[in-house]
Amino acid sequence: MFVQLCELSVGNTFSEKKALFLTDITNSENDVAHKILFVLRLWAQTHGIFGTNSSNKPGAFKSYAFSLLFVAFLQESKLIGPITFRGNEFIDDCVTDYIHPILQINPSNETLISVIRGFFVYVCQKIKENSVVSIRDSKIYDWEEFWVNAATIDARITEKFEKSFINIQDPLELSHNVCASVGRLVIGLLRRKAMLSLSKLKTASFSLSSIFDLSAIQNGNDATNTELQLTLAPELPPSKVLEAVNTVFEDILKLDLIPEQTNKRHKFESKALQGYSCYFSTCETWIGRRPIKREIQKKHKNLAMKDVEQMVSSTIQRNSLGWDGKSNDPLLEFCVETLYDPDTGILSLQFRRNMGDMKKVIDIFHFFQQFFEKDNCQILRNVLSLPFNAPPAGPTSSSTPSPNAMEID
Repeated sequence: MFVQLCELSVGNTFSEKKALFLTDITNSENDVAHKILFVLRLWAQTHGIFGTNSSNKPGAFKSYAFSLLFVAFLQESKLIGPITFRGNEFIDDCVTDYIHPILQINPSNETLISVIRGFFVYVCQKIKENSVVSIRDSKIYDWEEFWVNAATIDARITEKFEKSFINIQDPLELSHNVCASVGRLVIGLLRRKAMLSLSKLKTASFSLSSIFDLSAIQNGNDATNTELQLTLAPELPPSKVLEAVNTVFEDILKLDLIPEQTNKRHKFESKALQGYSCYFSTCETWIGRRPIKREIQKKHKNLAMKDVEQMVSSTIQRNSLGWDGKSNDPLLEFCVETLYDPDTGILSLQFRRNMGDMKKVIDIFHFFQQFFEKDNCQILRNVLSLPFNAPPAGPTSSSTPSPNAMEID
């Protein structure tokens, strides 16, 4: 029986051969490997790894590339043996005939979950920049070693292989990097979601349902949830990054922590650190900041940005009903889940509304998007004492900016 495991270009013989290759080498008794791959692809779909709309799909994973990543994991785990290419059949001068062993995987639920957990660990720990995953050689090469070997194998590799943030060599078309178009932020998203899923499997070790983010499908563009991905610098102490985020919310924006809903014990997932905090606000410190900020900067020309923003929030608090806002009733409550990956330098902030008027919630979430992203995350860099760098290609958000977002700041 033929099982389609990736996209097919109709009438493209090479594309059809690649799809058949995937099906062949993941073939196992009772189709166990195919079922696991189906689960992982569904997981990737629900977490946005394949993109969520036409604007971000170009930089996302294709199902063929994601499936090859799964094959690489099977090779690393010794669940699949070496693949021998014979050289009797060719398409576009590329060898396309091969011999492969049949996978032997226990079909029990415990084994399935163990394999899925192993894939998440592989994604978090094994895939690095400046490396190349070779399915044909069952190996992860350093870039320099790969490039030296490529020159002796096929000149087309050095002519056409495009280096990217993550590199997986097509096992049939050796000059093709199947991840050439995958963006850094998607790689960070993949690692982050893998780490979160590992965490969920620890608390519900025999329940696969816990790893799926069905809220993205159910809620669509729900304005009460938003996620930011910010590029800081790699190899920062994760605890310091989380402390900086808390400093921004509590000291600079003057939001009040809800201790009973805040998890003060940070979780390590691989090398990354995950935090979870809940806040409430008694006055709109996100509204009308710009004119106050101008006046403060005129009077204090050499004041650090974090101190300027803190003074802005304090001024708004004092002007709120002629009081500091502490005795007012909460206007809204929200939770933020924080995850920093030191390998990529990517900081993820996922916000969720707890309570509050919908317009206020939308406004504050859009304000957070501007505030954290502005000038290449200047506020966090200032708190962390990091040097200012020119903005990269740009962080992305799963939320669409408000038409009046620029009026909020």
